[in-house]
Amino acid sequence: MNINFSDVDVIDSYVPQVKSNHYTYPLIACNIDNICDSLMSWKDPTKPYDYYNLTKDAEKIFEGTNYAVNVHALSKITHWPPDDDSSKDS
Repeated sequence: MNINFSDVDVIDSYVPQVKSNHYTYPLIACNIDNICDSLMSWKDPTKPYDYYNLTKDAEKIFEGTNYAVNVHALSKITHWPPDDDSSKDS
């Protein structure tokens, strides 16, 4: 179809999440620090995504201890946004 993924107006991506009866929105089971918010399929109007991010909870639990979050314990997600061609000459 010769359409770049990044050129699609509505992009749906897979972000590992866990549904909980205690939260309105799913808990995020991966580090989303380096992805665009537009790749998320939902948005809480009152709380940031980090509120639901389990990696932040794990970091807080181990804070001040000799332990660290195992990088293999939670899923990984990667996003490679396109280069910004708007600054290049045609």
